[in-house]
Amino acid sequence: MVKSFCKKIGAKQLNEFLGLEKGGEFILPPLSYEYNALEPHIDEETLKIHHDKHHAKYVEELNKALKKGDAGKIAFNGSGHVLHSLYWKCLTPGGDKEAAEGLKICIAIDEAFDGFDTFRKRFLEAAKSIQGSGWAALVVEPTTKKLMISQIEKHQNMMVAGASPIMTIDVWEHAYYLKYKNERDKYVEAVFDNLINWQVVDKIYRALI
Repeated sequence: MVKSFCKKIGAKQLNEFLGLEKGGEFILPPLSYEYNALEPHIDEETLKIHHDKHHAKYVEELNKALKKGDAGKIAFNGSGHVLHSLYWKCLTPGGDKEAAEGLKICIAIDEAFDGFDTFRKRFLEAAKSIQGSGWAALVVEPTTKKLMISQIEKHQNMMVAGASPIMTIDVWEHAYYLKYKNERDKYVEAVFDNLINWQVVDKIYRALI
C-alpha cells in the first residue's frame, strides 16, 4: 500500500501525508491541530496517546523492517503509517457534511452511492461491523477510478488490489476506548458527522483521478 499510494499522489502530497524526509526515512507527521481541538468527539488524552505512542511505534517499526527487508512487517507497519497519516489529515474541528457540498468528491459520492445519505449509512455500517481491529475507508479503485467503501482488517488485509484510500476512520480500540469504552458505534458516528475534513478528502481525490 505504501508504494502504490505514494506513487499516485506525487512527491508534494507524499511529504504532506506520509512525512518522508531526506534519506528516505519515514517520520511521524505532526498534527495540524492541538490535542484538544477535536473534543468532545475525540478527547485530548486519546489523541495524544494515539498519535505520539501508537502511530509513532508503527513508524519506528516500519523503518526497522525496511532495513531488514521484512516484507510482512513492512506491509503491516507501512499500511498502518499510511492509514494513520491519512486519518489525521482527514480530521478537523467542525467538519461536517455541509462542508462537502459542491466539491468534486461530493458529486462523485452522490453518483457512486446514489446520494450522500446512502453513502453515510453504508460507510457507518462498514465501520461498525469490522470484526476486531481495523479501518473503514473510502477508496478509489485504480482501474475504473470508482469510489468504493472498504473494510480493512488490521492495517493491510481485505483491501482491493491497488486501491488508494482517500478517507479513513480508525476503529482499533485504542482510537476510542478511553472515551467511548465498548460503544464503537457512537465513536464512528461522532467522527463522521463532526470531524471529517472534506476539503482534504476532495484534494486527495482530485490528485488520484
